This record gives sequence, structure tokens and C-alpha cells, in this order.
Amino acid sequence: SGRVDWRALTPPEWVAADEKALRELEEKGSCEPYEKEYIRRDGTRIPVLISDALMPGNRREIIGFVLDITRLKQAQTALHESENRSRLLIESSPDAIFIQTRGLFAYANPATARFFGAESPLDLIGHPLLDRLHPDYREGARERMRILNEEKRPVAHVEALYLRMDGRVIPGEGSAVPFRHEGQDGSLVFLRDVSDRKRAEAERNAMAQQRQLALEAAHMGWWSYDPVRDVVTVDEVFQEIHGISGPHHPMAVTAALLHPEDRERVLSAIQKSVDPADPKPYSLEYRIHRHDGRD
Repeated sequence: SGRVDWRALTPPEWVAADEKALRELEEKGSCEPYEKEYIRRDGTRIPVLISDALMPGNRREIIGFVLDITRLKQAQTALHESENRSRLLIESSPDAIFIQTRGLFAYANPATARFFGAESPLDLIGHPLLDRLHPDYREGARERMRILNEEKRPVAHVEALYLRMDGRVIPGEGSAVPFRHEGQDGSLVFLRDVSDRKRAEAERNAMAQQRQLALEAAHMGWWSYDPVRDVVTVDEVFQEIHGISGPHHPMAVTAALLHPEDRERVLSAIQKSVDPADPKPYSLEYRIHRHDGRD
């Protein structure tokens, strides 16, 4: 009564661990704590932590403790799965994600290698981060690393020019948070290639300049309407033609500039053009009523 054959409860793959513990008992009188599993009556297994020692004066009796570590194992499994998910997200991210410690690349995901034109992330590890920044941006980057590493404060979105491995310049937008990696203070950096956005911005600016030149040559003004704020924004030529001053006006003020006989027709076309469900462009001729009374 009260006796249990621990050998009968031990799965075959854990017998070697028990035998090692028994040899330690014979040699030292005690064994280092070790993990194994026992088989329950229902056939399920339970993970345990075991430590044994020989009773004083008797080499045949052993005293020991058995600790159920089921919850510990569950927590370790959950942590391992969480780390795997995080690693998968970082490794598969289309944006560059890397870790900086002491001003050096300590980790880089595949997207970081693509951003800098490296064959592998390993080509970056151990190399100074500042080497990959355009000289005009190195001083600012040095100060941001100081803030991250020493003051432990995050850095918001910052645009800078970076250098690829072949020397080509590439624009990027990045942010970083303080991060401790392998016992060293550093930062976790998120970096995005904004080349396409910069090209699109340059094209829009060029088109806007061309449009403005054409409008000025034809002495034509332009205006835009924000239906959320109900505000109309106009250029200087529009102001001159309509006899008003200032670039921003409530729609009611702008509508008062329309000739009374044309007002309803024009406002209706404007409302249809800003309908998010079915916006309709329009082209209209209409008369205006200037503040000085001239039509």
C-alpha cells in the first residue's frame, strides 16, 4: 500500500535519463534535477522535474521530490509558438526590419538585404549602419541612435537617403524603438523603400507646375472643394477674376459669387462630382457676380 513502481510509469525514451540519475546517486549521493515524463493511469503523460538523494547511512533508500511542470511546459510552448509567429512575420515582411546595437547591424531580415542590394542579410551583420546612409544624413542618424541606445526613447518616421551596396542612392522612410538584443542596448528599426512614392510626388509636382503655367498663360484660375470641411480653396487668378481676397472660403461665400440664375445648376453639378458612391465630372459655362457688383 502506498508504493508505486516508478519504472512502470516511465516511458521507454526516458529510461536513459533515469539510469544516468542512478549512476550519479551511486557516485555522489545525489543527482542533478532533471526533467522526464510519467504515464498516468489514463495513458496521458505528465511532465515532471525530479531530484533524488540517498538517505544518510543507508545506500538502499532514496529520498526525492517530483514536481509537476505541466503549466511551465505549456507556457514554454506558448512562448515558443509566439516567437515562431513573430519570426515568421519579420522574415516575410516586405519592409526592411533590422536590429542595431553599438551602431552595427546585429540582425537583418531578407527585405533589409533587398533594400540595400545585399546578397544575404549576413552581408550586413557586424557592419556599421552609418556606412549605409548618405553622408548628408549621417549626423542626424548618429543622434537618433544615441536617443535610442542611451535615452531609450523611440524615433518617429524619418525620411533619409541610404546607400545600396553598389553605391546607388535610395530614399527610405524609417522608424525605430529601443530594443535589447543579446544583452546589448540597441534599437529595432523599420525601414520602407519610398522610391515609387518619391517618383509619383515628383511627377505630380511637375504636372502641377505645368498646369499652373498653362493657367497663368491663359489667365485662368483654379479652385478645389473639400466637402468634409465645406471649404473652397482658390488661387490668385481666381481671386482676381471674382474680386475676392484670400485662398480659403466657405462654400456659401463662394456660391454667392455665382449668378442667381446659374447658381442652382452649378451647385448641383458640384455636389454630384463629390458623391463618393458615383462621382460625375462636369464641364459648365456660368456667370459670376463679383463683390464689386459687376457680372
